[in-house]
Amino acid sequence: MAANSCRAKFQNKKCAMISAHYGLSDVFDNLIISLCKFTALSSETVENLPNVFGSNSKAQLAAKTVFNLSHRHGDILREGWKNIVDAMLQLFRAELLPKAMVEVEDFVEPNGKISLQREETPSNRGESTVLSFVSWLTLSGNEQSSLRGPSIENEEAKQAALECIKQCDPEKLITESKFLQLESLQELMKALISVTPDEETYDEEDAAFCLEMLLRIVLENRDRVSFVWQTVRDHLYHLTVHATEQCFLVERAVVGLLRLAIRLLRREEISPQVLLSLRVLLMMKPTVLSRVSRQIAYGLHELLKTNAANIHSSDDWCTLFTLLECIGAGVKPPPALQITSGVDSHDAGAQSDSEIVSYHANEVSSDRGYTSDSEVYTEHGKQTKVHRSATDVDIASSGWLVVGKDDLDLSKPCQGTKQAPSSPLVNQYSLTLGQDMGSHDTKSLIKCVESLSFIVRDAAHVTPENFELCVKTIRIFVEANLNGGYKTHERKSKTYKFDKSNRLKKKQKEKESSMKRSKTFNHRPSRSHSDDDEDDSVPASYHTVSLQLLDLMHTLHTRAASIYSSWAEEQRHLEAAGRKIEADAKTLWSNCWCPLLQGIAWLCCDARRQVRMQALTYLQRALLVHDLQTLDALEWESCFNKVLFPLLTKLLENISPADVGGMEETRMRASTLLCKVFLQHLSPLLSLPTFAALWLTILDFMDKYMHAGSSDLLLEAIPESLKNMLLVMDTAGIFHCADSRTGYSQLWEITWERIDCFLPQLKDELFKQTVIQDPILGPAAEPSSSNPMQQVSSAQTSILPGSEANLPTSQITTSENLAEASAKETENVRVGGTPSLTPITTPVSTPVKMIVGPENNQSLTQSPLILQPLTSSLQVGVPSMPLPIILNPALIEATSPVPLLSTPLPAATTTASEVN
Repeated sequence: MAANSCRAKFQNKKCAMISAHYGLSDVFDNLIISLCKFTALSSETVENLPNVFGSNSKAQLAAKTVFNLSHRHGDILREGWKNIVDAMLQLFRAELLPKAMVEVEDFVEPNGKISLQREETPSNRGESTVLSFVSWLTLSGNEQSSLRGPSIENEEAKQAALECIKQCDPEKLITESKFLQLESLQELMKALISVTPDEETYDEEDAAFCLEMLLRIVLENRDRVSFVWQTVRDHLYHLTVHATEQCFLVERAVVGLLRLAIRLLRREEISPQVLLSLRVLLMMKPTVLSRVSRQIAYGLHELLKTNAANIHSSDDWCTLFTLLECIGAGVKPPPALQITSGVDSHDAGAQSDSEIVSYHANEVSSDRGYTSDSEVYTEHGKQTKVHRSATDVDIASSGWLVVGKDDLDLSKPCQGTKQAPSSPLVNQYSLTLGQDMGSHDTKSLIKCVESLSFIVRDAAHVTPENFELCVKTIRIFVEANLNGGYKTHERKSKTYKFDKSNRLKKKQKEKESSMKRSKTFNHRPSRSHSDDDEDDSVPASYHTVSLQLLDLMHTLHTRAASIYSSWAEEQRHLEAAGRKIEADAKTLWSNCWCPLLQGIAWLCCDARRQVRMQALTYLQRALLVHDLQTLDALEWESCFNKVLFPLLTKLLENISPADVGGMEETRMRASTLLCKVFLQHLSPLLSLPTFAALWLTILDFMDKYMHAGSSDLLLEAIPESLKNMLLVMDTAGIFHCADSRTGYSQLWEITWERIDCFLPQLKDELFKQTVIQDPILGPAAEPSSSNPMQQVSSAQTSILPGSEANLPTSQITTSENLAEASAKETENVRVGGTPSLTPITTPVSTPVKMIVGPENNQSLTQSPLILQPLTSSLQVGVPSMPLPIILNPALIEATSPVPLLSTPLPAATTTASEVN
């Protein structure tokens, strides 16, 4: 018996050697197919396979021969790979494979590994216990004894089977695949890809096992991956994009694609195709994508940590940032990437990577979600043509969608959809980007923010290709994280169900039908969003993320000028032919400073008090940073219209009903910041033809904020801030006009028409005994008329901290509550040597001579607060011009970017109609 076996083994080996020597693939295939039949792996059921195979020496010898010949002569194996794959599937089902072949890499698991063979746990223990007892009663005596546990003989047979498979070394088929000829390798991959879930032969776990084998083979063949990449990519495409619900196989396909990307991005010849293939994830159905968001988030974090330096194209950065937005913040995937009914979802064809058109660098401005001031009234909703390199025939016959950067721009309509005749204008005065956000996974959001932090904090990873995209993504995460993300983070429980009953042969279906049960795998229970430990940490996690986002925006804001300057300098040395990089103030404002200030301002509207106050502190620092002093009047006007006015408007809402006192303090700090910025940059603002409208809008907010609170904090703080601004403007001569009969300009008249609506006594209190002196009288007036720059400087310096010590005590009245509530705001903040203005001003009942304190004498010669000479028609000595505003205060709302206070004024306050 043994001699016959040895003789047969020797003859098969000789036959294989002859076939290999002459390249007779068909002969070798037939030999492998015949030997596989003697292994008993395909004829026995999964339940009986360990016993039958372990007790059958002929089957073990045949199995050893099959694997030995495959290791030796796999180069000429073609059709026989299918039989070997089926044999390995049977070993996998019977749990006879080595542990290394059933444990695969995973991003979420703490140990980085996950088993493809899950333990069987009943989904409903009560029902399962009753059903199991009933089934046991209906079985015969022999069947009952078989359920009690394996016998000693069965255990010995299983151990023999395990030892035999260990000697066969099936894992060597994967590790030694790098030595296979390309044709044989492609046949092996084709055999693995053919294993897809169906109702008869294969189930989901079978497909997942073959997918993992395929991925390992690809990684073993990294040197020639370009020859097989399209085949692998198409398989992953069909597993992910065509999935209608989340399942274990889809999860493994997503993880597999990211694993390939992490390992292959180091290879320059294939990295562009790999990065482009990541768009497959954006083509998944939104519901499925959200269910695997955690795996993608953790995988992208690993990819960026290991390969951020290998990503150079703005196209690829746009894909990665769009993925972060979709999986972390719950943004809907670009509609143009979704499968439509016009594309055959079952078509096996796929378009090559070279046919997928890339992004265009000049279209980044559309992705960033904001525009420069010159584009404020530009209509962005118009449909633009998407240039494609493939013909309509290619698209119709392909399973891939040809996409470009236009398709990833969520603000543009999808191609092929009908557009409304009139497209709406983009709201340039909003603090948000207006993205359509769904639910998001909390841990995915946290991991995506960690990825953003990794990019921002390493200067080498911040490039001209990703700066604006990074800013936009951070702002989207700010929106998703607002108020602790309580509206958007989802709470779901993840379970994976697999029906293994189809593994039983048809001939035993009737016999074992009563014992069939579905397996519900508690797959990574730590990922469940409904776990108590995660729910307890959600508020703390969102709080940490909010502070982290604030710090990221502040970091980019302070580094933007130096980063852009270094890029521009480097481009001049390299003489690059690409998009020219400008480092001027206008470019920095539109691309960096404005959107970042808007993001910080949006967190100032958070319902959480600590986050809100921290954001206000960051906003004040950012507005007072030295680099911003180079902005001109138009940029500062844009700062008011796009940052400060929308912020003040939002704070008028009942953001945090449970924190009334905190909201009072927030409004007080915001209004104080408004006055600081206005006085800090009064000189350039005066050159604006729309200065009067800007000033009236500020007065509108003073009116609204005085009546927005329930305590006396704002009622006392707002008049003090208003007096501060009026004294500076009056002392600078902004309200004066030598050609006017009264000595005052039109701005003076409309200012008091507006102020009288909510502070009717302020004019008499502040200016009732003020005498307008002729500029030629007195030596002190001469420098004011000859140098308006010093005139504004003197007025501003007179109210700086320390200057009030030179005034009589009877002429200074400061609210104790205001000083207590705004302690943080009244500190001396110096940015580039510029002292900040504090709203500690006093009503002046008699003409007061403004005296500059000793510590501020330098402002008389050259004030750092004034950046440009006064060129407005409102300054002293220049004939007045018609003001481009409505003089009637009742019609101010028609020209103001924000509406007037909707709530009625108190009865004690004089209404606008009474004043007029």
